[in-house]
Amino acid sequence: IALIAVPIVINVIEKAKEESYKRSVEFAIDAAELYLVENGLSEIPSEGIDVKKLKLKNNNFESGKIVNKDGQVVAENLSNGEYCASGEKGSITISKGNCEEEIVDEGPAPAKPIITNGLVPVKIADDGTVTKANTEEEWYDYSKQKWANAVILTDNATYTDGQTIPEEKIRAYFVWIPRYKYQIFNVETTTVSPKEIKIEFQSMDDDEEKGTENGQWLTHPVFTILGVSGIWVGKFEVGYNQSNNANGEITIDDTWTTEGAQNAESYTTELLKKIIVKPNVYSWRNQKLNTFFQTLYYFNRELDSHMMKNTEWGAVAYLSHSKYGKYGNIKYTMAEEKEIYINNCKNMITGIAGDSASADSTSDCINTYDTLNGQKASTTGNITGVYDMSGGTWEYVAGYNQNLDNTRLEYGGFTSEPITQYSELRKYFDVYESSNSSIDYSRRILGDATAETREWYGDFIRFVYSNNPWFVRGGNYGNKTSAGVFFAYNNYGDANMYYSTRLVLSPSN
Repeated sequence: IALIAVPIVINVIEKAKEESYKRSVEFAIDAAELYLVENGLSEIPSEGIDVKKLKLKNNNFESGKIVNKDGQVVAENLSNGEYCASGEKGSITISKGNCEEEIVDEGPAPAKPIITNGLVPVKIADDGTVTKANTEEEWYDYSKQKWANAVILTDNATYTDGQTIPEEKIRAYFVWIPRYKYQIFNVETTTVSPKEIKIEFQSMDDDEEKGTENGQWLTHPVFTILGVSGIWVGKFEVGYNQSNNANGEITIDDTWTTEGAQNAESYTTELLKKIIVKPNVYSWRNQKLNTFFQTLYYFNRELDSHMMKNTEWGAVAYLSHSKYGKYGNIKYTMAEEKEIYINNCKNMITGIAGDSASADSTSDCINTYDTLNGQKASTTGNITGVYDMSGGTWEYVAGYNQNLDNTRLEYGGFTSEPITQYSELRKYFDVYESSNSSIDYSRRILGDATAETREWYGDFIRFVYSNNPWFVRGGNYGNKTSAGVFFAYNNYGDANMYYSTRLVLSPSN
């Protein structure tokens, strides 16, 4: 009798324990929803919620997390040392023993940064110390929100791997944005809550994705139009090496002719020496949009330098709001922390952060890019990201309303022939369908971080139109909640001491 009864009793006890554990896992799923409310989150973070953070009575879980899979709240590898469980409520699977560590598929690796024509690969320590990177070793890791950085030097000095590069020897900092595709999520341009933007890196050998509908994949148009595996984006707003000039002015002849467009040596040699991309300097301002455009175009023709386009701004913004950017950085669990902090320095100094994403403007600009709080203003939430994309100055980008009349061209310092020359290929300008309305969002270009991400975090958005044909991004130091990486506005293109811009390099493979 015992030989028959004991195994049956043991089996009943085991099943009861398993069912009890399943109930505990379902309680953990419920607790995760409470966790979202208490922390002001609209959805489960891309990295999930560690089960040990949940408020559970007698929380005996040793490991595991609650994640969002295809819109469902799911337990993933919850273990108490005896059982391992996964699944959604009502469909929990359980096995005996500890959970085996899940092998996370990080997807394709990002394209390797192109180091050429004076670009020097670097690693930047949290205190701002810059050392030459050994490219044969790990010097970036996008899965950990550590983006690749490079600098251009003031002279032809050479440095060995690991050697410190003095700050005074650096002329410009850049951050690598690798080629990627993203999953379209709001083609209707409705107002949706901030969410993780799904991104997968691509190489030049991968087929171009050409999706047009929600759920489909689209290779970001920046990379297909330029035909490159990535772009180098200025780490800070453009500055100048006359740091005592708080007005941000550099005098330049604004004439722009077809001949001038063909001959870089005709006017820019001395000006180009003044252009820098560095932290803790005044942004370069008070120039017509055309002056910004032509100067950055000739900054370094071998590296295909140019003024940032509206879609290039979008490429950086989308990467920042993916698992590879600040949105996916596990240091930031609160919704307000995931938003890029504002540069609230009313002196318009680069690389500064406020104490929050919507801080009041101040002249006390102490949260520099190499401080813990300063790094919250970068696209990664650490020192490797791009700064000044929220606040600082309003940034002109190369994107405009089609069918500009001569008056609007002249405000920006352009004439019709050269702008047509550069716009036809869409390589250096984004050209938007003409409209007389600033709220006609249907004219957006997929990936430009305007209508798809409309009103995320309260960032203000108005579209270019006939009277104000040029795009402005980021907001300025005093815009508080309305400033941000998803801020978009419009302007004449004229000179203004509160407007700056950003430099991009797109060297070919």
